[in-house]
Amino acid sequence: MTGKTHSAVGLATGIGVVYLGGADSWIDVIATVAVSFVASLLPDIDAEESKIQSMLLPEMSRKGRIAIYLGIAVLLFSLFAIVPNTPLWVLLLGIFFGIVPFAPHRTVTHSLVMVLYLGWIVHQISPELMWPFVAGYLSHLITDALTVSGIPFFWPLSTKISLSKIGIRIKTGSMTDQWVGHVAFILFFLGILYLFI
Repeated sequence: MTGKTHSAVGLATGIGVVYLGGADSWIDVIATVAVSFVASLLPDIDAEESKIQSMLLPEMSRKGRIAIYLGIAVLLFSLFAIVPNTPLWVLLLGIFFGIVPFAPHRTVTHSLVMVLYLGWIVHQISPELMWPFVAGYLSHLITDALTVSGIPFFWPLSTKISLSKIGIRIKTGSMTDQWVGHVAFILFFLGILYLFI
């Protein structure tokens, strides 16, 4: 699926989490939707031309991105090693940034392993944001499983999960891909309107 579709699905997922889990204030609503939105784009951090790459490091070469991500990893490793009582999630986040630049597209970042790994990190940082994060991240994996390529959900096993086995074959960028994005954005918009009523 395209970045636009993942964005729309992530926003709709965030609103869904708001309705399922409730929100005490508009700040909670905004935080929930924002976390779900970012998480819905995060699996494609391993792709050069992805929406999240263009948001985080626009117009930067692959080598430049690798240098930035490795720099973040080294900074987090150093922080964990030098500063007393630094939480373990700092080290684990450093490992993530150390792996991301070298992961082939649609491998580890598109797997249950990464959902659990990053979900646990988010839980350590802010427990109330774990579910919006996991829901947003899973929304990306589910929509990519709708495509012909599928995803290695049980990575490191190479078997790919794809609904093409039951006849659903969506090509990235196709009209169906765009349609999924439009419907998701409409659901998000209606969800926001309903919050005002």
